[in-house]
Amino acid sequence: MYGPEDAQWTILFAKAILAGKPIKMFNHGRMQRDSLVLLDIVEGVLRRCDKLATANPCLDPLASDPAMAAAPHSVFNIRISEPIELFRFIEVMEKAFGRDAIRDFHSMQLGDVVETVADTSAIESWL
Repeated sequence: MYGPEDAQWTILFAKAILAGKPIKMFNHGRMQRDSLVLLDIVEGVLRRCDKLATANPCLDPLASDPAMAAAPHSVFNIRISEPIELFRFIEVMEKAFGRDAIRDFHSMQLGDVVETVADTSAIESWL
């Protein structure tokens, strides 16, 4: 699983497991995150290369706000759209490394969310 935040967490957890250091698991490890799989990104980019973006005729090409201009480009969210529980993610890493993680359970952090799920409907309908 690779994305800026995915890579950070993967590296953080891997280092902790290999060093025998505890991993803080908020909401007692019951957090769920949508993840990014490298092969999904590659497939999405390759499929995207064969289809040119077209300008949106409803937008003003002379608008001073770039978000409202009719520039022919597209930005898509490419994720699995199937959240993975942190507890399960750690179990998979433990199996890969052949050693148990030291789990440091905590309550939910203020301002955090239990689950994130990507909306990939734009790229699905476009491709």
